Amino acid sequence: MNKNQINSSSDEFDFSILNKQIIWIHDGLRFKTNESSGEDSDEVTSLKQRKIRIIDSESETESETAEDASSTEWALCGEYEEMPRRAQFISGKHPIEGRTLSANSIWRSWRDVENAEFWAFIVVIINMDTMPLTNLQEYWSRDNVSYIPFYPETFTRDRFNQVFWMLHLTTIPTNNTNPRSRLQQVSCFLDYINPKFLDYFIPDEQICVDESTVKFKGRISFIAYNSKKPTKWGIRIYTLADSNTGYICCILPYYGSLITELLVRFDLPVSSRIPLHLYKMLEKIPSVQGYHMYTDRYYISYVLAQELAKLKCHIIGTILTNRKELPSGIKKTKFVKTFTVSYPRNNTLLLAWKDKRPVTCLTQEWRPSEGLHEVE
Repeated sequence: MNKNQINSSSDEFDFSILNKQIIWIHDGLRFKTNESSGEDSDEVTSLKQRKIRIIDSESETESETAEDASSTEWALCGEYEEMPRRAQFISGKHPIEGRTLSANSIWRSWRDVENAEFWAFIVVIINMDTMPLTNLQEYWSRDNVSYIPFYPETFTRDRFNQVFWMLHLTTIPTNNTNPRSRLQQVSCFLDYINPKFLDYFIPDEQICVDESTVKFKGRISFIAYNSKKPTKWGIRIYTLADSNTGYICCILPYYGSLITELLVRFDLPVSSRIPLHLYKMLEKIPSVQGYHMYTDRYYISYVLAQELAKLKCHIIGTILTNRKELPSGIKKTKFVKTFTVSYPRNNTLLLAWKDKRPVTCLTQEWRPSEGLHEVE
């Protein structure tokens, strides 16, 4: 056998070739270190740990060139033992994707909602309010008695349910510096829809301020409950509406004490600030004046009447006898059914009479030159 030849058994256990590779790599690293530092030092830096890949003899030359080119870009394993952080991969899938759907699921036919389709959805919702039925399925009934062609001709029942169940709100970033409220997700929608009320309808002379309740039984901190109302649980909304048609012109949702930070006139009680705030929303109408506001005893007071008079608005409604600026004689009057008490002051008239119980009313629908008229 030739001396230069190495049999398979000696090649398997002889590490002389491997030792030469280690010495060559060690000398190369020391040369690179001294060259980069600019110092002629014979001190050898100790190698802690290194992974060495055994290469075949055929590709030995190519691998040596690659090792020289990239040796300065690698760190020793002992010096960098921490694994680098990796960002979690999240694929952009549809919310329905990845879920197991039944064979008859309506989500198998889901498609994105188009602009014209969403406007048709809003029209259907408005029409449903004009003809309330027991449940949504009744609007697509095929019964000869209760069939309504408008709804199935506009939407299929499954498609309407898809849009209805997927409809949700997201927070839109704005430049608004006001403190975050509990209605942050719907604030952009409310700011958009409030001015739109007056774009298509101008209220008549008689307007009304009252609260409405949107039925809701979910878990929110500002949910309201009133056992005396038909809708006992829900979200309270203060509204200004036209008295003749019932058309809502302005809305102001109630979401706790944070509402006081948005109202006008901090020096007045909250019950007086709410009607003032709603009436100021009518300033979008050019030359607005001369309105007659009707409201109940929760809001009305003599102070509110004077503030609205400065805005050239008259107010009419029942009033509590413990309000400020009221005469003390009206609180202790013994009424008879045929007896009416009146207290005029400037352009305001305070009336009190007895029906089934004593009733006190404040009105500005009165002029001193016209005198007093009999109250029926």
